[in-house]
Order: sequence, then structure tokens, then C-alpha cells
Amino acid sequence: MTKKILDMDEKRNMIYLAALLHDIGKFYERSFP
Repeated sequence: MTKKILDMDEKRNMIYLAALLHDIGKFYERSFP
């Protein structure tokens, strides 16, 4: 049970990091055309 919850948290963290990197990439594209 605990392992399953841990996996869910890990997946959520990965999605969060991916979204953050995506936003940063967009920001840089706008900053340096």
C-alpha cells in the first residue's frame, strides 16, 4: 500500500517537473527570438 502511494507521488513530481521545464523553455524562446 505504502509503495503504491509513493509511486503516485513520484509520478506527480515527474509531471510537475516536466511542466515546469516546458514553461521555462517557452519563456526562453520568448526572451531570445
